[in-house]
Amino acid sequence: MLHQASLGFWILALASCAARKSPASELSATPQIRLVDAQQFVAERERHRGHLLFVNFWATWCEPCKEELPGIVRAAQVWRPRGIHFISISADDADNLRLVRKELDQQGARFDAVLIATGDLDAMIRQTDTEWTGSLPASFLYAPSGERIRSRIGTIDPPLLDAWFSKPDP
Repeated sequence: MLHQASLGFWILALASCAARKSPASELSATPQIRLVDAQQFVAERERHRGHLLFVNFWATWCEPCKEELPGIVRAAQVWRPRGIHFISISADDADNLRLVRKELDQQGARFDAVLIATGDLDAMIRQTDTEWTGSLPASFLYAPSGERIRSRIGTIDPPLLDAWFSKPDP
């Protein structure tokens, strides 16, 4: 009988904690990973109009990408509350969703969208920047109007991120 009462207490305690989950904590959770092609990426960028939007292309197999990820995660922690949106786009194969999720979870990444590029990757690259060859990592900043205002092919460091976000005008 004592065992059943104890079990009942823990069930009620867990239900109470789940019920008290705040909207802020739901917003901080890493979103579901979605597959997107070039057209869907354009639609995703449109969804974030009205905000500065930082987009980072990376992959789990790219060592420089993994080295820069902690700085991007810290920037998201600081700048998302100030209205800047963050999108992470992995160049990993769609079959590697588990690896992408594991890397982001290990880093504590909390972005507005987590995407995996699919379909015609060259079309996505050309849409993003006609001068970009597709090398990773690559980062882009979009104005609230949707216009791309900054780009960095190669690793990006926290001081540069802070400079981009504090003075976004080119």
